[in-house]
Amino acid sequence: MVYSLCQRPVVDAAKVGEVAEISPASAYKLIAVLEQFGVLKEITGGKRGKMYTFDAYLKLFK
Repeated sequence: MVYSLCQRPVVDAAKVGEVAEISPASAYKLIAVLEQFGVLKEITGGKRGKMYTFDAYLKLFK
């Protein structure tokens, strides 16, 4: 999963589910956990079509 996030640091729930080979509901649960640990950060601010960044990785390039 981390390798995939390094290759594509901006993801949505569908991509997380695809990479982790889990259902959409499980992908949202995984995203919630990754947000709690600060791995992913939601960037769209909407209720639908949310996008997430692997923020710590992106900060390396700023």
